Amino acid sequence: MNHVYKASNLFAKLRKRNWMQHQPNTTTNGHNDDQPENFNFNKTGQHPRSVGTKHNYDWSKHPFQYHWNSLGLRGPEPDKNAKKKIVAIGNSLVLGSGVPVEDTFIHKVANHYNANYINLSDNFVLTDVINSTKDILKWYHPDLIYISDFRFIDSSTLIAWFIRKEAKLDNFDESEMYQILVDSMCQTINMFEDMIRLYAPDTRVLWDIIHNDGGGRKKSLGDNFTNPKVIESLTFPHHIYTNKEILHDLGRDNKHPGIKGHQWMADRVIKIIGETLNG
Repeated sequence: MNHVYKASNLFAKLRKRNWMQHQPNTTTNGHNDDQPENFNFNKTGQHPRSVGTKHNYDWSKHPFQYHWNSLGLRGPEPDKNAKKKIVAIGNSLVLGSGVPVEDTFIHKVANHYNANYINLSDNFVLTDVINSTKDILKWYHPDLIYISDFRFIDSSTLIAWFIRKEAKLDNFDESEMYQILVDSMCQTINMFEDMIRLYAPDTRVLWDIIHNDGGGRKKSLGDNFTNPKVIESLTFPHHIYTNKEILHDLGRDNKHPGIKGHQWMADRVIKIIGETLNG
């Protein structure tokens, strides 16, 4: 099953990155921007959310690899007969970019509940995961679906982002287009939620959204989850945390949270879930 679709691939090309689906049952030394040969211990955070954060862990002394299961996803082999099951749907943080799999917060959460899990988190566009999510829900029947925010909600917002960032167009009414896109994003989210309700009617679902401290950086056309109207459109329970709360350290890629950040996130998510999965 191919989990990386056209919109996410297009975003990678626009960012001039060679990001692609990993083959099932394989192992790679790195993933996307996290390549061990590019590691620089003297750097601070290289992502807008992590600028100024410094390493407190020497990754050069702790090598690790990325293992991709039979679905081409990071994490254990799916066990549809497990007593407790979690599906995680999200971004590079949920994937655990820059840290070993055993240190990722999703892995820690699953271990806490003695649960099997599928981590469907290798895309930048929400609509790219619809078909994979639908297929997985049909046979896996999870007890919990954890959904993070995405860089874009659909391919049209991605294209709008690119137009706003790169193109110089006459008579381009940004404010008018922005409102149309926000309405479209809200409707897309609601359809995504309804799809989950159809295929997993008895499953607990929660959204987990990151905001930049102080209200978030100014978002360009096409960016999504920082808009209050988008947040308000979520019909499943949602929770919000900030970049400063999670950035206790850096992963090997100099961009994402490291081991301490993932431990903070695991403790937080376990508290949110509470006793739901202990029955």
